[in-house]
Amino acid sequence: MSAQMIDHQDAVRSLMAERYLLGELNAGEREAYEEHLFSCDACFEQVKAGTEFVGHLRRMGADEQVVDGAPSRWPQFLRRLVRPAPVFALAACMLAGASLYQNMITIQMLKAPQVESRYMVTEASRGNSVIKVQRKSRIRLAAEIDRTKEFVSYEAQIQTTDGNVKYTVPSLQPSQDTIEFSLYAGTLQPGKYVLVVYGRDGDSRQELAHNPFTMQFTD
Repeated sequence: MSAQMIDHQDAVRSLMAERYLLGELNAGEREAYEEHLFSCDACFEQVKAGTEFVGHLRRMGADEQVVDGAPSRWPQFLRRLVRPAPVFALAACMLAGASLYQNMITIQMLKAPQVESRYMVTEASRGNSVIKVQRKSRIRLAAEIDRTKEFVSYEAQIQTTDGNVKYTVPSLQPSQDTIEFSLYAGTLQPGKYVLVVYGRDGDSRQELAHNPFTMQFTD
């Protein structure tokens, strides 16, 4: 799908990790959040820890068997832990869980290769950058920027050649003269894209890089 990028702070404020574990997200929200998990290590670790915690509760007997058609009470039990607690307290509680991965999405992500391949996406004048990877791999894209002027923050976008935004990473900070970020390769489809980097000062922004690349999958 076209990634409507979920902002990490919005995900935290709306308790998306907890709602994801409880099955309270609608289909669109769930799909968007699962894509967000591949590019956000903080949310990934929170869902991973939550999945461990749920498994821990089940081993302790919190997941009661269905008797005479009565539904299990573990979701209600988990809600009682989630709703009154601030996110940091919930996360600390989650970390007490043992390793048991019940959620299929989490299992798939954990099975995916964790080694990132780094690609420098260069300007068109320096040749067309071609990225050949497996769909389930993680990649790190990098682009050089002009640091003559400093900005409060930097934003990277992956766009189609006609300007349709497919992926956005806000609030980046450069490493020397390079902006880089990681993402799950399967977020994109095979084809031609442009990596665009902006410098931001308040509500204004300035384009600093406009580098084309081609995405190809080897599987």
